[in-house]
Parts: sequence; structure tokens; C-alpha cells
Amino acid sequence: MSTQEHGEQTFWTVLALRRLGRAAEADGLTAALRAYRDEFAAAVPRVDYFATSLPDLLLFEEDPLRVRDRRVLFLDAQLALLDGDPAGAGELLERPDLAASRHAADLRHAVSRGLDLTKEPA
Repeated sequence: MSTQEHGEQTFWTVLALRRLGRAAEADGLTAALRAYRDEFAAAVPRVDYFATSLPDLLLFEEDPLRVRDRRVLFLDAQLALLDGDPAGAGELLERPDLAASRHAADLRHAVSRGLDLTKEPA
């Protein structure tokens, strides 16, 4: 599996930086996450060599395009929250594509509990 510069957990790092009062770093990381999302959305997904080297143990049955599109949708929801649009994020998180996503369930729960997105330390 290839490494990735950003992922679903980057969102939580941005929140931590905001809570620590490190707004410039948080804003920079948010911009980097947005750039990563745009690049990822435009890329044609391909299955890593590892996944094709063991055909008798088929590890991945899901369409790579669907996987990519679902991940882009989730990143869009995270970015909407970081941009101060919880209603837009909520709409994205309720989409059927994200129904079974553990990451989306965690984020839906955090939002329903009043996730603090402030840029100021408590």
C-alpha cells in the first residue's frame, strides 16, 4: 500500500492546532488538505501491485472509482466543517455513499455532540 500525504485524520490535526492557538499552521494544513483532495479527486485510481500479486486471495472487491469518490465526498464534508459550514457537511455525511463509513459515523457523532471548531484556545 502506498503512503499518502493526507487522510481522514488530517481534519483532527487541524482542530488540535486551532485549539492550541496555532491558527497559521492550522490554516496551512487546511489549504494542503484541500489541495490534496483536489489532486486525489482528479487522479485515476489504480490498484497497488500488492493487491494484484495474490489473485487467489482477492483482497479488494470494490470498484476503485467508487472508493475514490466516497473518500472525496468525506474529505468534502470535513473541509465544509473546517470552512464553518456544518449544515453542508451534515448533508454530505448523510449521503448513502457514506452510510457504512466508520470515519463518517465518527464525524456525524462529533458534529451531533457540538464539535468545537473554534480557532481560539479554550
